[in-house]
Amino acid sequence: MNVDVIDYTGKFKDCVITVINILYDDEYYEATFLYKESLVVLTTEEKFEEKINCKVEDWANYKELMMMILKKVVPYNEIIKQLNEIEM
Repeated sequence: MNVDVIDYTGKFKDCVITVINILYDDEYYEATFLYKESLVVLTTEEKFEEKINCKVEDWANYKELMMMILKKVVPYNEIIKQLNEIEM
């Protein structure tokens, strides 16, 4: 398993929104990772959850995946001021 940050999409309210790729079993899956100082949210595409046979939050490797993501993203305090607000 590996994770790459593809894009820092922008900020929404006080959260950083990123697009990431997850490499799992030689296949890439796209995901959205939203974070701020006290919150992280990961949303994966449906075919990834079909591959792991559960919701990503219930997956045995979820903690490992989140740690990989957190090591790759730019820390919140460093990136938040550089991003433009996006409208949802």
